[in-house]
Amino acid sequence: MGSWQTGKTGLLLALREQFDRTAYVDFDTESHGEFRQVLSNVQHSIERQGSDTLGDIAGDGNDTRALVKLFDALGETAFIVFLIDALPMPREIACRFLAAIRAYCMEGMAERGEIVHKFVIASSIDLVTLTQEVNPDVSPFNVAIPVYLEDFSDSEIRKFIRRFAPNKFTGQEIKKICPVFRDRFELLGIIYLTPKLVKCSIYT
Repeated sequence: MGSWQTGKTGLLLALREQFDRTAYVDFDTESHGEFRQVLSNVQHSIERQGSDTLGDIAGDGNDTRALVKLFDALGETAFIVFLIDALPMPREIACRFLAAIRAYCMEGMAERGEIVHKFVIASSIDLVTLTQEVNPDVSPFNVAIPVYLEDFSDSEIRKFIRRFAPNKFTGQEIKKICPVFRDRFELLGIIYLTPKLVKCSIYT
């Protein structure tokens, strides 16, 4: 018998088949006592799936900046769709992980006018609540907007994608995304999943 998969895991694995360069990162199976373990997990996920072969990232692996540097280094080659299965625990580590993603996105917009990578985060934890508990002023997801998927037609989905991610996807890519979007979620810059609800960050 094959290994049991949750709905969110199955969805992420299905989405992985739609794009050439992805990294499926599974945080659902173990606890992370130090941030360096999160960095190592992300790096090994990239190498296992053949996206890139990486050397050691300069600096302290227990520093949030090390993960930002990893995203930047990967972005010099091509974009990767990061499929994040759950959040690393404990909660303090999860907050640092989200803060690193936000820092990467904000710096990318400021320095290059774009965000190279895409992030899909599937978690049963409300990311806004989680990050605001630590520091509400810098919550990576306090600007998220709700989107109720069951109310969308295919044409409305296409308009939504073009509005929030202009020039990010070709028409053919949008056609691939629409069926998945209609059922569960959309791929923009940063998103996270809750039942029948998607919250999309403005950093697309």
